[in-house]
Amino acid sequence: MFLVLVTCSACTRAELVDKADAYDQAIWDSSNRQMLLNAIRASQRAPMSFVGYGDVLASPNFSGSAGGVAAFAPAR
Repeated sequence: MFLVLVTCSACTRAELVDKADAYDQAIWDSSNRQMLLNAIRASQRAPMSFVGYGDVLASPNFSGSAGGVAAFAPAR
């Protein structure tokens, strides 16, 4: 009897693209809301607020493991 266990947890390319698109959309929405709020504040001569978003650099984390168990019966 020989048993091998292999596990690997990693994002596929499609998952990474979906997450990047969701992040871009969130930044776009936040920027548009901030711009609208500043336009309203400016029309009422209220102080405006400015927020900047920094760059995000990420690299996927790939990991895995393997293990095995072997059981041999003695020859008769």
